[in-house]
Amino acid sequence: MSGEAPTAGQAPPPGWVYDPSTAQTRWWDGSGWTHHVLPPTPASAYGATFGSDPKQGAAPSAKNGPAKAALILIVVQLLGSLAIAGLAFALGPEILQFLWLFGLLSLLWLGMIIAAFVLAIVGMVIAVRRPTRKREAVWALVLTSIGIVWLVARNIASLLP
Repeated sequence: MSGEAPTAGQAPPPGWVYDPSTAQTRWWDGSGWTHHVLPPTPASAYGATFGSDPKQGAAPSAKNGPAKAALILIVVQLLGSLAIAGLAFALGPEILQFLWLFGLLSLLWLGMIIAAFVLAIVGMVIAVRRPTRKREAVWALVLTSIGIVWLVARNIASLLP
């Protein structure tokens, strides 16, 4: 069952080649497609095309939205914490009338750190399952873990006499 020759460039030598018309890796006998087909591979699933080596896989991509979103949340938390510390320093003793606001901000901070942690885990899963760079996901997971440990330690310290 030989098909027509691929149209892109010069025909490759006999071997396993990704056929974009069927979205499968098929055996190319040097002049046409045979009926032999491989199961889908990461190379064929992520856009390898005629003439590329399906064994190499796709090049790592830098796109990992959840990991980047987790890093952005961490930066927002840090900048917000610095702004709150500056405000507390500027107000001095008058800060006592705004304690309720700091309680609300603590709840917001807790929600953001939990959201960042979940996004970091999702980013890590994406980085493991897809050919994406893992740097953002690892940093997001490390930084959110440090934030959670700090939050737990701070709350335990507030309970001690």
